[in-house]
Amino acid sequence: MASLMRQWRRSRLRLLQLMPIASLLSFLMATTLMWVLLVLLLQFLMVFALHCCFDFEALDFLSITQVGDRGLQLSGGQKQRIAIARAMLKNPKLLLLDEATSALDAGSESIVQEALDRLMVGRTTVVVAHRLSTIRCVDMIAVIQQGQVVETGTHDELLAKGSSGAYAALIRFQETARNRACPSTRKSRSSRLSNSLSTRSLSLRSGSLRNLSYSYSTGADGRIEMVSNADNDRKYPAPRGYFFKLLKLNAPEWPYTILGAVGSVLSGFIGPTFAIVMSNMIEVFYYRNPSKMESKTREYVFIYIGTGLYAVVAYLVQHYFFSIMGENLTTRVRRMMLAVILRNDVGWFDQEENNSNLVAARLSTDAADVKSAIAERISVILQNMTSLLVSFVVGFIIEWRVALLILVTFPLLVLANFAQGRDGATEEEVVEAAKVANVHGFVSALPDGYRTPVGERGVQLSGGQKQRIAIARAVLKDPAVLLLDEATSALDAESECVLQEALERIMKGRTAVLVAHRLSTIRGVDSIAVVQDGRVVEQGSHGDLVSRPDGAYSRLLQLQLHHG
Repeated sequence: MASLMRQWRRSRLRLLQLMPIASLLSFLMATTLMWVLLVLLLQFLMVFALHCCFDFEALDFLSITQVGDRGLQLSGGQKQRIAIARAMLKNPKLLLLDEATSALDAGSESIVQEALDRLMVGRTTVVVAHRLSTIRCVDMIAVIQQGQVVETGTHDELLAKGSSGAYAALIRFQETARNRACPSTRKSRSSRLSNSLSTRSLSLRSGSLRNLSYSYSTGADGRIEMVSNADNDRKYPAPRGYFFKLLKLNAPEWPYTILGAVGSVLSGFIGPTFAIVMSNMIEVFYYRNPSKMESKTREYVFIYIGTGLYAVVAYLVQHYFFSIMGENLTTRVRRMMLAVILRNDVGWFDQEENNSNLVAARLSTDAADVKSAIAERISVILQNMTSLLVSFVVGFIIEWRVALLILVTFPLLVLANFAQGRDGATEEEVVEAAKVANVHGFVSALPDGYRTPVGERGVQLSGGQKQRIAIARAVLKDPAVLLLDEATSALDAESECVLQEALERIMKGRTAVLVAHRLSTIRGVDSIAVVQDGRVVEQGSHGDLVSRPDGAYSRLLQLQLHHG
């Protein structure tokens, strides 16, 4: 992938994940180049779009209507089916499916999976999934644990390994008909696996350097082979102070660094400037004198134009000089790496972890990571710090009380996310709630534990991590009524099993209402209501509903047993 031309790759690549949309109109606009083409090709696009929506069972709820900010009026499954239809509209050569059926019920998943199987014909597809039914028919399955590919093969080949295989173990966890709960012998193993995966995803999102790279090569039979050089973090720990060492290595480019830093500082003024201009512009609409309103409007038009030109110059200076700095540093690091590699003995190249594919991958990707660690990091830090400081200065000048109110929200920590569950909660209570929800392990493994910054809206946490923290917050509040809406949809099979045990402990002694597509989540509840088309068609316990072979619940259960 890294060796392919970027423009060619992007023109043939489509990422499919759960993406909210503002309206069906934006759904159509996302497939066109500009508004004029949309007007000229509206009829063609409408027919094609409706055909795609029909294939993915999205036509029954779609119309030309507004669906609110971030698709608020659509369910998760509806948004996901629209995202799949959008991917079909582009007809890409490369398709990335990231949890493409996670928000769908068993019936919809079966229909959409059949459509996805048709969509994947004739194109290269990379699937990331927790539901193993999504990947049963693919050519190659790679099982990743602790950042390493531990198993590769087809579905049948991996199942043939029996109890010793990681894939076969995951399959057993998803067999809801045979196993009501997780075996006690696997609790500690699943906890360790969940913790390690969670820690890995957070460290990758936070932009830390890692000894992990992949190379892709085409074999004689035309198949794409993937080789990983994932190194164990315990064997090769990240050196302390590497940032300053890289800065010293970048000394020859210090003029570009200074000019790029000036551009970053100038870019940091853009956000606060636009905020001030926008607030003053809104004030113009309250003028009673039309002539004064018109003159002020003209004045702010020129201010907007000037601010836009200023932004163009600032961003150009920032990215141009930091790009030169980063590329020069990448070239220097790559040459140094090659020199070190060539100085090794011949026996070093005979080792499995030092084959030619892995060496080429290190030279290609690891050296390029240095650019992200230095140039891009300095650029973003300087810009954001300048924007933050200027915003606070302006806020204190205009209204210091509101600025103080905003100031208390920083920094956003894991501990703060937990403490939102109840006012006045102590750290000991937070830790106890985390243990009950089975999240204490992965939080403790984070660099700063409960005081790890997670970014705005928890952007540095994965979906599963945020979901488990939300459950821990509910435990902390100790409510009399608990509402669980798809509480385990973002978790893999083993993490779901561990968390399900925690949920069963949490639900004792309180009224709990669960909304779920995964029927394993609701098997132990007192009463199950099956809703179709907005109506309750069946109600009863799990045993009562299973005793009706032609019932809606039994059909859903059979679908999940067949596909999951």
